[in-house]
Amino acid sequence: MAITNYVLTMDKAFAGALYDLSSHTVDSFAVEEADGIGAACAVIRGTDAEHQVKSPSASGDGAKVIGVTLHTHIEPPEAGKKYYSQKYTVPVVTKGRVWVTTGGAVNAGDEAHLKLADGTFVKDAVSAGTIEALGCGAKFITSCDKAGLAVIEIG
Repeated sequence: MAITNYVLTMDKAFAGALYDLSSHTVDSFAVEEADGIGAACAVIRGTDAEHQVKSPSASGDGAKVIGVTLHTHIEPPEAGKKYYSQKYTVPVVTKGRVWVTTGGAVNAGDEAHLKLADGTFVKDAVSAGTIEALGCGAKFITSCDKAGLAVIEIG
């Protein structure tokens, strides 16, 4: 079968990719959650804090965020499943710059917050149980004028 539709340029980035090769730390953890974790997702320590991570889901979890899951090229998950399955060893950027999905327009220099409902990163004011401040001290270093991709710096 012939390829009839292709583009000549690549996308500038994708969620979960490292932004550059500046100093960064990537730690490995096992996914605790039965339904898995996506790439470019904020994570907190799991039940076994030394070895596991899980998604923040409750009010106050934003302060526990240790980093963002890094994208690695793996076999695509089954339809309806998250990128990293339970018990998978997932890389987590705990210091450095990584591309994330935003929930709206953001500006370079804005403090990054987590919108619990959909896991996107926003500049909006903190609102308990809805938008959480991040414990890893992340800020946006690139801008975007609508929901899309931007870079946050952790640590």
